[in-house]
Amino acid sequence: MSRLTDIQYIEQELLQCKQDIDYCCKKYVYIEDRDNQTVLYRRNPSQLAFSLALRQAATVYVLKARKLGFSTEALIQNWHLVHFNKGHHGVVFAQTQVAALGLLRKILRVYDNLPEWMRVGEFGLKHRDETGGFIEWNHGGTIRALTAESDSIRSSDADFLHFSEFSAYKNPEQLLTSVVDAKRAGAIVIYETTARGLGYAHNCWVSDNGWAKLFFPWTAEPKYVISRKDFEREIIITEEMKGGEKRVRGAIDSDMPPEFTRVCQKHGLTVPQMRFYFARWMERNKDWHSLHQEWPLTAELAFQVAEGRVFQVVYANTSQRPGIETFEKPQSMSVYTMGVDTASGSRDGDFSAFAILDVTEPKFPRIARTYYGHVDTVDFAQLVLKSAQEYSALVCGERNTYGLDVLQRLRDANYHLLYRETRPQKKGIDLADALGFYTSQATRPLLIGELKWAFGGPKTHVAVPCRRLQGEINDFMYHPDSGKEEHAPSCHDDLLFAVGLALYARRQVIPHKQVDMRRAPETPAEKRRFRLMFNRPWEEGDRYESMDPEEQAFFDEMFPQEGHGIKGIHFMARDVRKQRLLGTAQNLLDN
Repeated sequence: MSRLTDIQYIEQELLQCKQDIDYCCKKYVYIEDRDNQTVLYRRNPSQLAFSLALRQAATVYVLKARKLGFSTEALIQNWHLVHFNKGHHGVVFAQTQVAALGLLRKILRVYDNLPEWMRVGEFGLKHRDETGGFIEWNHGGTIRALTAESDSIRSSDADFLHFSEFSAYKNPEQLLTSVVDAKRAGAIVIYETTARGLGYAHNCWVSDNGWAKLFFPWTAEPKYVISRKDFEREIIITEEMKGGEKRVRGAIDSDMPPEFTRVCQKHGLTVPQMRFYFARWMERNKDWHSLHQEWPLTAELAFQVAEGRVFQVVYANTSQRPGIETFEKPQSMSVYTMGVDTASGSRDGDFSAFAILDVTEPKFPRIARTYYGHVDTVDFAQLVLKSAQEYSALVCGERNTYGLDVLQRLRDANYHLLYRETRPQKKGIDLADALGFYTSQATRPLLIGELKWAFGGPKTHVAVPCRRLQGEINDFMYHPDSGKEEHAPSCHDDLLFAVGLALYARRQVIPHKQVDMRRAPETPAEKRRFRLMFNRPWEEGDRYESMDPEEQAFFDEMFPQEGHGIKGIHFMARDVRKQRLLGTAQNLLDN
């Protein structure tokens, strides 16, 4: 072959490879397989479907089971665009630096195994920084590997964005929002991930965002099958014979129980796939939850059983609509607590939230009203005050940071139904009370415990009519490293902790009989009660509810020096000296 012919052949091959990625992959793309062998890239049907989706939509969301090869396909798509198009720029994101550099090395492996004539001239590399996560071609194209927390993408354009395992990012919503302005018009965007709970990735999956969405279950991998002969070798069945003897034999298809075959038939599994699935089921001691987590058959099932969720219950059609939602109107004979979680009011920050619970029956609380929104602390305090007055609710708010401002404003407004904590003074002898609940590393588990009691099982102790709260229950996760219970990335738990505060406040609520008779306070105890109720001494002409004899005796015993009661239908425990009333309240809850 003459040199001219060689040049013509190379030019034709380059043009063919540029126009047809399928042709390029079949002839020139080599990867490292699961046995660490360098092999020619052979796409499976699912990878071909993924590639076809990229031709039809600029943004593709791939939800997948593990080890199906979609990260590899996305990386090759990224390489192909940049390698054959001058001045194009690709970016791949991963959760950690190690993972990001690992993805870049896969791209370099593809490049290094190309024919030499495909790696010279403008197709050669100008810069190759494997530790820094950067490749630059002679024709000006680049590929960078970045972590999800990187800011560098915001200052440049990109033609190809690949977010690998984006559901594991610390704040995926913030990252995805920032790259909208960084990408060029017509850029390709790929989101690929396995399911990790009902967090931001799930919200993207169910929302109408115009993305092409592809779910690939484990059945998309043709190799996930077992022949009858291998089935007998892989699965060992122990049978008990007559006389107590046991026989060990290889499995046969009839060993699959009806409950298992019904699931398989529902999802259209072939017999070889059923054998493979049965082997995985037996490995997990017939644990369906574990099986669906590792080997999901549907997208929703993958999200619902994803590893790390705190609560078992799953809700659909959740919402983040701001504002007040009322589920039960205030009742004259009911007792209410109110949990308040205060944020700064920033539109990009946490929500301010409150929850009012009917705790007349402390072991069976009901959600009466919730609020959710971005509002400054002054306006939020007014919202809290208005609802608290309407329900005559004991307000339990955090006194950390912004929450203290709301509590002070309630007190300045002469609202006296405020949760107080008892704490030692500096000398360690006398006790003093402090407004609100102080959330710390030591006290946070108290709220978590209340929430797990309320929502922890497959059936909740507390009904959840609020769709906003349902969403936060879905998105409450164990952190994969620390094990700490917290909201999933780009999600919230503000309303959830407001409920936790309201549940915890039950300890300071003691119901008693409604008193209808109204008269002027007569005894010293009643006058002390009036002073604390209205923040002023009793004056001639003032009237308020009388105490019955049982209540009067209890009041005088519990508060011999500075008794405290509450207008209406309940007492609140605020004894700062002997903590006797707290013990009495707890006994009522326990009994």
